[in-house]
Amino acid sequence: MEDKDPQKSFHYYVIAAVVILAFAFVMSKSAVYIKENVTNKKVVNAAIEKSIADWKDAKPQSLKQPDIFSVTNNLAKGSEKQVTLVTDLLCTDCATVFNKLDKLSQEGKARFSVYLYPLDSYCNSHITYRSDGLGCQLSASVICAEQLYQKGFELTKSIFSRNKEIVVALAKGPQILNEQLDKLSLDKTKIETCAKSPETLKQIQASADSIKNIEFTRLPIFLYKQKIYNAALIDSGIEDLFEENP
Repeated sequence: MEDKDPQKSFHYYVIAAVVILAFAFVMSKSAVYIKENVTNKKVVNAAIEKSIADWKDAKPQSLKQPDIFSVTNNLAKGSEKQVTLVTDLLCTDCATVFNKLDKLSQEGKARFSVYLYPLDSYCNSHITYRSDGLGCQLSASVICAEQLYQKGFELTKSIFSRNKEIVVALAKGPQILNEQLDKLSLDKTKIETCAKSPETLKQIQASADSIKNIEFTRLPIFLYKQKIYNAALIDSGIEDLFEENP
């Protein structure tokens, strides 16, 4: 029986050891990646839960304050059905509800106003989570479009028409905003200067202050006949609500 070559055996052991170490390294990196992902999700979820808790702990309060900014559609002026929509311009469900209300207004069935509530602590002190500021930029641009050109509602509608596009690629948000400003023939430089002013940020905060004590857990919400409705109506049918409440 032939003796095994000691040198070959040593090489095999070395190769086996390298393979085992490489496998252990990959597994350790995977464990770290999984742990970091879980940690990041916990941090984000904790921030969301804290914001929801802040809303739940607040007390009811009237929306009627003189310093609140809102934009109102110019249709259905004769309708007695007045709706107040509270929205974040980056909220996809908000865009759906806005479009349904806008359709009702075009049919002369209801008129509605939009209150801005960006989910970003940069311009809304009632939110604990700091985002990239895009929601605040969009809200500020709407305020300036209304103040400078009386086209706040039109810009809101224009932004919501591309809401899903913006949400999927947030980095394209400013570019899409500029495209919508061009579409409405609004001066981008004037809007941008106005949007960055402290006075405009104060108006966003005033809009947020007006609803901070209303109990809700998510956007959108809207007020109709002194009752608060939420996004559940996306499925149950906003149209039916107006038929049932003449």
